[in-house]
Amino acid sequence: MSKSKFDNSPGSNGFPSVPAWNAFAAVPGPLAGWANCVGQLQNEALTFAQARFRREVAAMERFARCRKPEEYVDAQATFLAEMYSDYAKENLKIAGMLGDAAQLAREKISEAGVRP
Repeated sequence: MSKSKFDNSPGSNGFPSVPAWNAFAAVPGPLAGWANCVGQLQNEALTFAQARFRREVAAMERFARCRKPEEYVDAQATFLAEMYSDYAKENLKIAGMLGDAAQLAREKISEAGVRP
């Protein structure tokens, strides 16, 4: 009997016991390219979320150091400008990654001789 990839014991969170990147890397055959793209998107999303969280904590620290209303307004304006810039850059990066994934899919379909 093989051991299940899921730990459903009491106190378990029910998630697979193997990291997601290993599961994506194990996908064979025609779906390997798709799995690689999904893994890259997942990694990018997590990296972005981590960086944003750090910046938000730094902003809270800046807000806490403000002693005058104008300092607080200035800190908020800086935070909002940085946040807008970060999300705009990330949007372009994700759009590019999705475009690359679509191109890969188109090439695989073409190689297989299947018309979309």
